[in-house]
Amino acid sequence: ASALINLSFIYINMGNFDMADQCVNQLKEFGVLQSNPMALVNAAVIDYERKDYSAARKRLEEVLQIQPDNFEANYNLGLVGLQENNLELAEEQFEHLKALMMVPHSVQHSHVFFQLAKLQERLHNDSVLNSNFRHTATPAALQSYLQVLGISAADTDSRLFDKVGSIYEQVQDHQEANQYYNEA
Repeated sequence: ASALINLSFIYINMGNFDMADQCVNQLKEFGVLQSNPMALVNAAVIDYERKDYSAARKRLEEVLQIQPDNFEANYNLGLVGLQENNLELAEEQFEHLKALMMVPHSVQHSHVFFQLAKLQERLHNDSVLNSNFRHTATPAALQSYLQVLGISAADTDSRLFDKVGSIYEQVQDHQEANQYYNEA
């Protein structure tokens, strides 16, 4: 079972979802799928890639019943929430992960802050569209983007520096905007 779980993960990373699905089907035949959190996460990722978001959500919720603080399940459920336009679910999952990362000596995952920043911008844009205000990014989104840069600035794509620069530009902080544009 462990080998099949690892093999399905390798196939997922290679983008070979048919082979990954075969591994998951074998896990199901062995009776391991429903009781193993990582097997269920891999099965959910396959569902997600095939755009079967309701099946992915169901599997990820099963994982969280077994293991409530499973990072992969919480993160992927947040992504499912974004795809289903269930922003409340997405926010709940990413905020939960953020809280887990606040524990001393926990691993910092920049992609959680990145997803939170994108979510906060999306929530803000939805409220702006409904209220006829000029589009500006939220301070919360800016802080999340800055946390991404703080965690992994050396490995960060220049587009993120450009994004932070544009947010500073929107809030009329031209000096900070210029600094981040230069970094980009």
